[in-house]
Amino acid sequence: MADKKALIAVAVIAVVIIAACAVLMLNNSGGSEKPSDKETVTVTDLAGREVKLEVPLKRIVCGDAEAMTLIAAVAGSDFKNMVVGYDSNFKTYYPDQKKMWESGGMDFGKMSEVGSFQDGNFNWEAVATLNPDAVFIPMWCYEYGMVSEDTVKNMASKGVPVVHLDLYMSKLDPITMQKNCDILGKIFNNKATADRVSGFYKSQVEKVSSKLSQVPAEKYTYYFEMMTALESYGGTNSTNSTMYLNQKNIVSGPGSSVSPEAFATGNVSFAFLGAFSAYSAVGKNIGWGSTVTQTDIDSYAKALSKRAGWDESPAAKNKEVYVVNGAPISNMDCWFLYQLNAKTMFPEIYGDLDPIGTLGQFYKDFIPWISIKGVWYFSTGGKIGQLSDEGGKETTRTVTVTDLAGRQVEVSTPVKRIVCGDAEAMTLIAAVAGQNFTNMVVGYDSNFNTYYPDLKAMWEDAGMDFGKMTETGSFMQGTFNWETVASLDPDVVFIPTWCYVYGMISEDTVNNMAKAGIPIVNLDLFLNRLDTATMQKNCDVLGAIFSNKTTSDRLFSFYKAQVEKVSSKLSQVPADKYQFYYEILTHLGIYGQSNADSNKIFLGQNDIMSSISGDVISAEAFATSGVDFIFLDTMRSYAECGKVIGWNASATKADIDSIAESLSKRQGWNLVPAVENKKVYLFDNMSLGSMFDVWFIYQFLAQKMFPDVYGDLGSLETLDGYYEEFLPWVDFKGVWYLGLDGEIGSTS
Repeated sequence: MADKKALIAVAVIAVVIIAACAVLMLNNSGGSEKPSDKETVTVTDLAGREVKLEVPLKRIVCGDAEAMTLIAAVAGSDFKNMVVGYDSNFKTYYPDQKKMWESGGMDFGKMSEVGSFQDGNFNWEAVATLNPDAVFIPMWCYEYGMVSEDTVKNMASKGVPVVHLDLYMSKLDPITMQKNCDILGKIFNNKATADRVSGFYKSQVEKVSSKLSQVPAEKYTYYFEMMTALESYGGTNSTNSTMYLNQKNIVSGPGSSVSPEAFATGNVSFAFLGAFSAYSAVGKNIGWGSTVTQTDIDSYAKALSKRAGWDESPAAKNKEVYVVNGAPISNMDCWFLYQLNAKTMFPEIYGDLDPIGTLGQFYKDFIPWISIKGVWYFSTGGKIGQLSDEGGKETTRTVTVTDLAGRQVEVSTPVKRIVCGDAEAMTLIAAVAGQNFTNMVVGYDSNFNTYYPDLKAMWEDAGMDFGKMTETGSFMQGTFNWETVASLDPDVVFIPTWCYVYGMISEDTVNNMAKAGIPIVNLDLFLNRLDTATMQKNCDVLGAIFSNKTTSDRLFSFYKAQVEKVSSKLSQVPADKYQFYYEILTHLGIYGQSNADSNKIFLGQNDIMSSISGDVISAEAFATSGVDFIFLDTMRSYAECGKVIGWNASATKADIDSIAESLSKRQGWNLVPAVENKKVYLFDNMSLGSMFDVWFIYQFLAQKMFPDVYGDLGSLETLDGYYEEFLPWVDFKGVWYLGLDGEIGSTS
């Protein structure tokens, strides 16, 4: 028995020794962390508090659904295994985004829902039971007194550090974002990625903020709503002036709603609706995982139209209503909305931005382990901004327009590739298309090389690379090449209506190009000059094609107002008081081609060419005409002075004297009153010939011929202002006209 007891004692001692060894071995293996594996880091969070954390983090509570994108971008793919508790907003407001995170491997079934600050039910006791290494909560909770210092200290005493991040209180502030990233970079030991994220954010914000000086304050009234129901006005927000480029918010006070009457009479140009929930009207949520169709958009528009006063607003009438995924309103993706708003309201300044494409690239670069398929926004005008696993894009839709030849043309939008077979229409097209126009043109009219080398240089200064484009020939010279055009696979070809009217393009050609998927759109800037109804049609066509009715309407209003400054006073102008001569100047030494189809522009005065058969006047007929005003339309550079009169020219008094001397060699030139009285003017052809800017010549001639009626017009100053407003990305400095009395009209 004693031997058995001894053996048992030895056995027990052996078991104890073995167990002790096992413990020692376990502690020295990877099976459990040694205290030395943990390191304490101290960060100063966005509430200005010093927070100590044990890193590396293994267990996270994310009490800020809107911060998850930023945290995940810095933490890396291991983030999906760290989260043990999550904000209830995922279920209430972001079910689509929740699916997006699940696509990357996050298992919400294994996590605990901890409530929501937004709904006032955040549960600190539930958080404490999860024993997290860090709890991330939004700064606004601290700022608005929803998290007390006692709560923070109490959690710290339990070994649960609380970190405030700010993605809402200081939106669009790169400095604040840098602080967020610095904190996360230190916590997750990933400063390089944190700096890349911060740099990305800063660069995207600055794409808008760097041009804010070009944006007129309070030009538009906008409406922003955190939409919770389609059929009635919901909660609105009056704190988004910066996000919406300092335009006028119809909700100007601290209130949270707008009445139907105020909305209807508020002249709202743009309505932005932040979609947070699924809506019974269409049964879809606007955001991650949605596949929005044109039918859905039409359903939304119909539901919205039931709101009292909705359809009375310009935003509804012009289809400038944008329904946007709610997530970016309060998270690091707010730069995306900033860019989208900028491009929407001021395409002439921000047309080159690609917010949806850039957003797709961000997720591809920083969080590639999730699937980002879904819709981020759509407009009642038909735009759909979608993200796919490959990136971002605006989906295509087809618009049907009736062009200036009266033909119905179907164009797939958004337009990416343009052939501009009408050099003289390029300014109008560019003004509606926005700055991205410089990247759209793949083929161009040969007239740029023959007649407008100065204009070509101007567009090159604006970023157009003609070296990457194809010269397609010229209707004016009879060399336009449709085979070349077809090879470029354009989304649309713009040509002048006079080609159609004069039989320079056949219906067969139009039909053949349409069968090849190449729509041809005729614009008219020549046959019906100064006709506001025609210009309205041009603008309507372009507004539909480029989904930019707001700008096209503004352009038309501007054009109409400038034309009417002259036409409204024509009753005060005596008909045939003066004799005038108009010539398309091709050589300074001899009389050239003239144009008798100019009476309207020249205010109903007597064209000395009207009684002459043909386009050329003899020296003798000119000398005896008694012409009072001479207007020369410059189309080429001239050897006599070596300059083109037009864009980018720097005409001097010496140039004017040189031109005057060359013209004086024409037989009979010095025998007419116009020369004797120095009433001779040379104009840039782009205005006088066949362009949107013909109103400028109309005003200028009115001033010169009838200063008693039109002396208050400031045509050149108005022209300068027009380009600053509609094409600020183009440097339009140059000479528009020369007077042989020494006057130089130039834009700066």
